[in-house]
Amino acid sequence: MTQASMKQFIEKSAQQPLRIHVTDGATYKLSHPDFAFVTEGSLILASGPGHELGVEFVVCPLAQIARIEVVKTKAKAV
Repeated sequence: MTQASMKQFIEKSAQQPLRIHVTDGATYKLSHPDFAFVTEGSLILASGPGHELGVEFVVCPLAQIARIEVVKTKAKAV
């Protein structure tokens, strides 16, 4: 995973929440780009209102991100 490709995924998370899978088996849901920061070699995910991680923040080395998937959301009733 490159820094540039990670930034592209994060930008899209405002419309489509993401689930990030890391090589140790942990997963993290990203529901808005304000809770993610990309550095040269890491992705930092922060907790916030409606975006709880169980800890204040998590640092995921980009090399340890196994895959990213779009979280399917339920359609809102009209």
